[in-house]
Amino acid sequence: MANKFRKVLTLSLSEWAELIISAEALFEARIIFANQPAKTLLARLKKPVSGFPEESGARDQAVDDQLVRLEWALSVAARILPWRTDCLIRCIAADKILRRRNLEPHFYLGVTQQTDTGFGAHAWIRCRGISVAGGEGKEFEVLIGPEELKR
Repeated sequence: MANKFRKVLTLSLSEWAELIISAEALFEARIIFANQPAKTLLARLKKPVSGFPEESGARDQAVDDQLVRLEWALSVAARILPWRTDCLIRCIAADKILRRRNLEPHFYLGVTQQTDTGFGAHAWIRCRGISVAGGEGKEFEVLIGPEELKR
């Protein structure tokens, strides 16, 4: 407990801001998840982003650092909030934040065969090749992803 308290004291202002933004987005995502049908949620997450400017080479590292910080903040906020924040809820939140920042989120939905339950599903978001919500999803067969949008 003391280590966690020390960590809280060492957070920078930008880390605190990212945590607050993430908690707010997770709250909004939970409400959206509870009130919209799955078809509407998936359409929203799959909607391609167009017209956003490409990031210049000089800003790549700064944007990448921001994405890593967002992934950290979403996972920390999700662990401390008093409601369920499963992968799909985290993806809805990440999608919302990334679009506000004029970045292009790539939504994935995958499945896997599991010996104990027979079936597993998982959602994740990547941006600029960086996992922002839901991890890498490497053990899942992609059902929905950016490539699926081009068909």
